[in-house]
Amino acid sequence: MPPLRPPSALPRALPLALPLALLLGGCTGLAGNWRGDLNCISGSERMEGAALLVLEDDGGGEFQGELRVEGEVAGTAGEGELVLSWQVELEKERPTGRQTVIETITDCLVYADGRLLRETCPDLDQTWTWDGEDELTMSSDSCSLPLSR
Repeated sequence: MPPLRPPSALPRALPLALPLALLLGGCTGLAGNWRGDLNCISGSERMEGAALLVLEDDGGGEFQGELRVEGEVAGTAGEGELVLSWQVELEKERPTGRQTVIETITDCLVYADGRLLRETCPDLDQTWTWDGEDELTMSSDSCSLPLSR
């Protein structure tokens, strides 16, 4: 068993350990579980639901995962249950700080009332913004999705 350090050695080590702990604590990047609510309105069509985005770091600077939304869709054809599943890739422009995130949607499934409604990814003009910590937002002309972890 190593000998105990005298109490006087601890204050000298603290200034070195504190910045290292803060640096390592902020290195999660975009990886993790993000939750929020999707709201889309386009003309008479409306989609809304609870969203879960699960991202993993691929080790090469990109984060990959699934965005899943469960909620309701309503429009001129009526109302129904909505399940949306997108496979997404997000890439940060910088290591830290508030920034726009580059997104790629690689696979899309949309179900309405249990029926497969769409298998193709829509061409959405959307922007993803990360605050550098625990807020991630997707926005477009017709949709908003604020996420937090």
